Amino acid sequence: MNFKINGTDLLTEPSDHNWQKQVSLGYDGNAHPIYPSPRSYLMKWDWCDAESFSQLVGFYQACSGTIPVTLPMWNSATGGFATYNGTLEEPSYTSSFDGFFGSVSFLILNIH
Repeated sequence: MNFKINGTDLLTEPSDHNWQKQVSLGYDGNAHPIYPSPRSYLMKWDWCDAESFSQLVGFYQACSGTIPVTLPMWNSATGGFATYNGTLEEPSYTSSFDGFFGSVSFLILNIH
């Protein structure tokens, strides 16, 4: 995989990651759902070492507005990665032990 934030590879690949489900705004004339344009992408790690978690915090702290993010292509049957623009939510974790952080979440918002 090749996740990047602002052109920099992640030190540790996420354990789980996915495009977030959107709530439909309604339906068009062909009965297809209409969704809001910006999307969100969630990355999770079961455990991160201190250096990897620090990298995520550094991305968040250095960001002031939208930044380029390289993620798996949305809605692609063939796979691959593409670069989008988005904003970052502060990374979070639920537990820590001996320099490791557990259940780390990092959400990228307003992707376009």
